[in-house]
Amino acid sequence: VRGPPGGPSDGNHLVGPSHELPNYWNACAESYGIAHAPGLSRYIVHWMTHGEPPYELLEADPARYGAWATPAWTAEKVKESYGWNNHVAHFNENRPRARPVVHPDRPQDDIIEELRKRGAQFGFSHGWETPRWFHSEAADLGNTMATFFRPAYIEAVAKECRQIVDHAGLAYWPFSHFGIRGPGAAAFLDGLVANKLPAVGRVGLGHALTPTGKVHSELTLVRLADDDFYVTGYSGYQLHDLRYMREHMKPDQLVDIQDITSQRAVLFINGPRAEQIVASLLDEPVPLARTEFKPFQWRRLSLAGVPVIAVRMSFIGEHGFELHVERKHVAALHRKLHEADPELGDWGGAAMESFRLEKGVPLLGRDITKDHGALEAGLDRFVKLDKGEFIGRGALLKGKE
Repeated sequence: VRGPPGGPSDGNHLVGPSHELPNYWNACAESYGIAHAPGLSRYIVHWMTHGEPPYELLEADPARYGAWATPAWTAEKVKESYGWNNHVAHFNENRPRARPVVHPDRPQDDIIEELRKRGAQFGFSHGWETPRWFHSEAADLGNTMATFFRPAYIEAVAKECRQIVDHAGLAYWPFSHFGIRGPGAAAFLDGLVANKLPAVGRVGLGHALTPTGKVHSELTLVRLADDDFYVTGYSGYQLHDLRYMREHMKPDQLVDIQDITSQRAVLFINGPRAEQIVASLLDEPVPLARTEFKPFQWRRLSLAGVPVIAVRMSFIGEHGFELHVERKHVAALHRKLHEADPELGDWGGAAMESFRLEKGVPLLGRDITKDHGALEAGLDRFVKLDKGEFIGRGALLKGKE
């Protein structure tokens, strides 16, 4: 029996629980139909009966699409995906059709324009445009440098890295953002992540695990008050994390979870001059030296009139700050920082990869997945088995016997 094939915008399946309706499951968008049916049937039944998938298949999770993936957008991308079905795909190749996404959930026109003027070459993540690297001038090079060999833009990436090490560099990168508050917020998060929660005024890294102790997600927890947490995660895990949190929230827990992803944005500023550049925009004096503003602490700042939650931590391992702001201010603050120091460089995802590999920082979804237990993945220092119950603790204890 043959019929019309189906397929979402990237050509992969939609297999797993809905992030929109409780107890509703998807098993569709099979562009090759019966060829995949036995394996995916076993996959989804295992998830239904065991409370977690048998292995990582994030690329098929329905939660990779949000409200921004409208029918009109999907129609355009499906045509592109089908047209590229037999295309020889190169590393880091982009699919440019129907981009950037235009939707209230993805307000990004101003920061895209700001980055484009500075030569940004964009990638794509969960509806967001992501700067991969910066050309010497404003030009959209598309896939003209696609290759299986050492790419021609490697020198541009090396320049970005040198700029950070020698002076300072600035990067915009999209994340997911959640506000979690209420009398039960601390107890809820303590049972969700394997690490101990940070004290008020501090920041912590927490991993949400599956019942068998596999790594489900990685979250940064900024504790604003005893019962108020500002939580960030990977952009591609936004609805994936929101679904998981809602699934594990008990009916009697007094917790309010707000998805504020479309309202917040982050700038990274790193390098030996990062503190001086930020200090030059302070509306009121705040000590920024590393001896006073220490790693894994946060501060409220006002920079050129923009309210900022500054976090002293670094994914790339170089000294600096994460500057969390309202999204409506991110393009203006990006511009103000460059005006404050014309020698401040730009950097993107390729430089980020270079630094984090050099520092041995594992990447969720690539180095850490649901195929790995938390201890197997080398996350021992973020797993506190003596803190009390959390999802996956029993399985980890059993594995240590």
